[in-house]
Amino acid sequence: MSKELKEAAYIDGASEMQVLFRIVLPLSAPIIATIGLFYAVSYWNDYFSALLYIQTPNKYTLQLRLRQLLFAGQLSQVSASSDNLGTAVMPESLKMASVIVSTIPIILVYPWLQKYFVKGVMVGSVKG
Repeated sequence: MSKELKEAAYIDGASEMQVLFRIVLPLSAPIIATIGLFYAVSYWNDYFSALLYIQTPNKYTLQLRLRQLLFAGQLSQVSASSDNLGTAVMPESLKMASVIVSTIPIILVYPWLQKYFVKGVMVGSVKG
């Protein structure tokens, strides 16, 4: 944020809090939305904390169940013989379907944050 913008607000009689809430935060909305999206995706995809702290299988999170499903599929593929190709299709399709289902919440959140990403690109553009 430019120093001139803050000075103009002070000349117009704005206090520190008014400058923060009316100028700084609206201009920072694209940055806050980007960091929030990255944090949400990181938190949503985190399975290691659940792996460390949750001991009972009926309390496992979606990402931990997905990890178990993917690892179980890898182990069954290693132990399966090469002439049983028909049974290997079902675990692969189940893995892919579960990955798609687990990404749906993040895909649904993105359209609400997209306006901030577009705004962030337009703030830095040259108007003429």
